[in-house]
Amino acid sequence: MMSNAGRNAEIIRKRKAGEFPHNIAQEMGLTKNTVIGVCWRAGIIKDDRLEAFREAWKVSPHRKGRPKGAKAYKVGEGLKKHIRNIYRRHSRDFSAAEIARNYGLHATTVYAILKVGK
Repeated sequence: MMSNAGRNAEIIRKRKAGEFPHNIAQEMGLTKNTVIGVCWRAGIIKDDRLEAFREAWKVSPHRKGRPKGAKAYKVGEGLKKHIRNIYRRHSRDFSAAEIARNYGLHATTVYAILKVGK
């Protein structure tokens, strides 16, 4: 039996080689979620859809009261639609607060997007 560090290194090596998480898990006798978690924490899994929706943000000028250097973002229609699709009430990963953290928004902005979409 190998140490966690050795196990994690092996998972990362296999994932970088192009193997799928479910195949790695089966070979190593782990769960798929364990493999995905190791890869996520190592930063080798990224969600391309997330990047596409982040690009949908538009920088727009805002009130004069904004601190120097702070940017205001206008949430594009694509991101609004994405937020409405991924939101899950009482979900740990897809709650309004978690979505707000992931996209750098304020929770009230996410709630406003969800209300308008109904």
